[in-house]
Amino acid sequence: MSDFSNAQVWFITGSSSGFGLAMTKAALAAGHRVVATLRSPSDISSITSSHPQDQLLVLPLDVTSLPYVKSAFSTALNVFGRIDVVFNNAGYAVQAELEDTPEEEARKMWEVNFWGMNYVSVEAVKCFRERNGMGEGGERRGGLLLQNCSYGAVVGIPSFGHYSAAKHAMFGYSTTLQAELDPTWNIRVTSILTGSFNTESLGRSLTHRPLHPTYASSPALVRSRAICLDRSIICGDVDDAVQIFLQVAGMERAGQPEILPLGEDAVRIVRGRLGEIEGEVGRWEVLSDQLVRRV
Repeated sequence: MSDFSNAQVWFITGSSSGFGLAMTKAALAAGHRVVATLRSPSDISSITSSHPQDQLLVLPLDVTSLPYVKSAFSTALNVFGRIDVVFNNAGYAVQAELEDTPEEEARKMWEVNFWGMNYVSVEAVKCFRERNGMGEGGERRGGLLLQNCSYGAVVGIPSFGHYSAAKHAMFGYSTTLQAELDPTWNIRVTSILTGSFNTESLGRSLTHRPLHPTYASSPALVRSRAICLDRSIICGDVDDAVQIFLQVAGMERAGQPEILPLGEDAVRIVRGRLGEIEGEVGRWEVLSDQLVRRV
């Protein structure tokens, strides 16, 4: 029997590829216990066979099903007793202009990227608050909810309209959730605004639709599609990124970031968008000054 007395318990969604798979491997290598969830557990059979059952629990999970999510958390708690970190990572994207996105595809993106995120977030908070117990200092153990939002949560990405909109909603949900939590629960919600990394988000997990002819003259759309196909513009390595997630998880709860832009491009794009918003506010605040204060 291995000694996991100082280990964290990680609950990871979307463990079959990308950030989820890299996070699963990194957490295991760091000596933590991991609950790896994904639609098809056989996808990571090589990892399962190389780690003991008291360190790795692999569960089938469709995040769009609330009963499925509840069952996964219940099983994880029955096996490991608590969950310290939830990496809310499962996602789905379709590249298409908003006008040309089939409704069924749009709804699927919202089901996975927003509603699935919501189900996992709610169960995570319940677990952190009600099941994790007390720490050595007498305070609540609490927990960390890592939300993989993407910089698309702040900047609308042309040809990824519904994906960006769902990530905007995820970001707003996460910041609202943090504001609602009682500080004594010792729960932290970190919204990660990831930039471009070498994951399957530009590969097999992304559905492409051809450029709608009406938009062939749109510079922003043409540029966005060209960038998506150009793997040379990728700014970050996913293995380096998950090491940062481990670092954040090891911080004191009060010191963990609420918003974490990650990647040179994410920092640049988010900072640029904030500057644009500040400029618009300054330009048009004169109209608000015209409003008559009523008492």
